[in-house]
Amino acid sequence: MSSLKQHWTILGAGAVGHLLAYGFAQSNIPATLVFRNQIPQPESLLEYHSNNSEKPYSVSYATLDYLPKVTHLLLTVKSWQVEEAIRSVKHLLTVESHIFLLQNGMGILEKVTDLLSNILPPEQIFPGVNTHGCHLHKDNSDKNKLTLVHAGFGNVTFGNNYNYSSSTMPPEGFLELQQLPLNIKWSSEIELKLWMKLAINAAINPVTAINNCNNGALSQSTELTNQVKLLCLETAKLFEKLDLNIDQETITTAVFDVIQLTAENKSSMLQDITSGKNSEIKAITGYLLKKSKMLDIELELHQYYYNQIRSLQEI
Repeated sequence: MSSLKQHWTILGAGAVGHLLAYGFAQSNIPATLVFRNQIPQPESLLEYHSNNSEKPYSVSYATLDYLPKVTHLLLTVKSWQVEEAIRSVKHLLTVESHIFLLQNGMGILEKVTDLLSNILPPEQIFPGVNTHGCHLHKDNSDKNKLTLVHAGFGNVTFGNNYNYSSSTMPPEGFLELQQLPLNIKWSSEIELKLWMKLAINAAINPVTAINNCNNGALSQSTELTNQVKLLCLETAKLFEKLDLNIDQETITTAVFDVIQLTAENKSSMLQDITSGKNSEIKAITGYLLKKSKMLDIELELHQYYYNQIRSLQEI
């Protein structure tokens, strides 16, 4: 394996993109955070906040117009932005490029594999799961100041493109990612981890978005707690038909563990709706509903929340 450090490109300058950029800066590994439109001013001040500590950090910014060939791409845009993002960067990819995906929901791996079918082997596309809690805060008194708030420390897990590869080994260059102080791992069971993350997101995000509440409210209100449990039950019925080794108790326990750990957090879906942005409902609940229709299973409560979110915004 080469000792030379690869150059990493992060496409998607939201909270997760900035968190990765911070990790690369701390590890002294070259990386560029890509803005699809206008980049921040050169004098922009970036601060990282975690556990009441603050530290400044710097990021190498670029736009797509000024990027060289992309060898290692971390895609951190929202699920509904993936197709546009891939089309915008396709001309910079080569047959040797490696793509790492970090989106909520499922169906993204298949979409990206299809979009890049004539450019690189599908085995070089790696799906991932992020459990870090983070968000960006803009200072109203100083427009050049941007704060990355690392509200909950979790991990980032990647695995192989399970639709095309049976390998359990990480790709060359993955050791560099593991040098980042973000608890980055490799899993031979990434598909199950994606399904579990989907189940958790589908039980928490729509309920908090419709009820305009922090995650913790889902365990403090009897009505909301029952809603979450019913969503877990419906998901478990679907998972049983899909022959996934994830039962109702496992899903429900995982969901309420996340609710407790992120009690003060606002879900990404709630943040998207309150800020007037598109949500990831299609890739989360919509994906469950798509699978349920194929298997002729009714997911009535998931359908209700899907319809409610869709009625609030054009997605």
